[in-house]
Amino acid sequence: MKAIRSLAITAMMLTAAAASAQTTTWNDPMKAGYPTVQNQAWTSEIGHSYVRMPDRAEAQVRKPLWDLSRNSAGLALYFTTNSPTITVRYKISG
Repeated sequence: MKAIRSLAITAMMLTAAAASAQTTTWNDPMKAGYPTVQNQAWTSEIGHSYVRMPDRAEAQVRKPLWDLSRNSAGLALYFTTNSPTITVRYKISG
């Protein structure tokens, strides 16, 4: 029984090592050529950005709401892939 368990653990470790040896291909959602960012208002005015409202909305909403609109929380990226692994790399401001 111990031999089977050792074999199974070894197989999992080899599988994990093979998966980590693969090269990561990085993609920028803003350069996808199709809409990937969801949950934004006035997307045609925002352009390629992770903000939630266009600049013209600043004068029309309360300051706390405007400040939140500069955060990307609530946005979603939609895409399809056949990759068994997805890695996300991002930076925040402030």
